[in-house]
Amino acid sequence: FNKWAAVSKFCSSNKQSPINIDKTKVKKNRQLGKISFIGYDIPLQSAMIKNNGHTAQVTVTGNQSPAIEAGGLGNMYTFLQLHFHWGKYDSRGSEHTVNGKKYPLE
Repeated sequence: FNKWAAVSKFCSSNKQSPINIDKTKVKKNRQLGKISFIGYDIPLQSAMIKNNGHTAQVTVTGNQSPAIEAGGLGNMYTFLQLHFHWGKYDSRGSEHTVNGKKYPLE
């Protein structure tokens, strides 16, 4: 969708989704530390799985609040939903690319 810049100037950046991860340019910042996963080792007790027509979406519907923090994030981020992108063939499906290559699932 090439009209996002009209919504906000931040949407015209070259850091918007989808992105290509160029492994020759990736640099690890050891000062960030590790991301801390909270509650991800406990199975969700209440969630809804839905096919919304273009993706499979999992939404937390109960009181559980798996979260991540640290690793340079600055805040704690609580899990609310996730969704998958997939394709019919191995060469497409993923929204983002690694070294210009698409994968069947993301």
